[in-house]
Amino acid sequence: MKTLCETAKQIAAELQVRATGLQRELLDVQARAAQIKAEMDAVSGAPERLANYTVEFGGDYQCPRCWIISGTRSPLKAVPGGTTGDLFRCRACNNKFTV
Repeated sequence: MKTLCETAKQIAAELQVRATGLQRELLDVQARAAQIKAEMDAVSGAPERLANYTVEFGGDYQCPRCWIISGTRSPLKAVPGGTTGDLFRCRACNNKFTV
């Protein structure tokens, strides 16, 4: 039979292990919260970026996705062989668009 002191030491050791796991979990949650905040900041700027979007910039069509999501000016490159309209691909995000 364990003594009360042995039991108390075992409980304290178990809680110390648990505290280490909880610290790791907390760091993960804080990192995820920072990611969410960054995404929220990007999303909140979308209406302003939409108001400032220009189809062409510097003689090239501009990727609407890159501009609206992150405010990045990314040129579109013509994709040969488009059957309906002119097909373009963004050099940065690789999305395709019909112009």
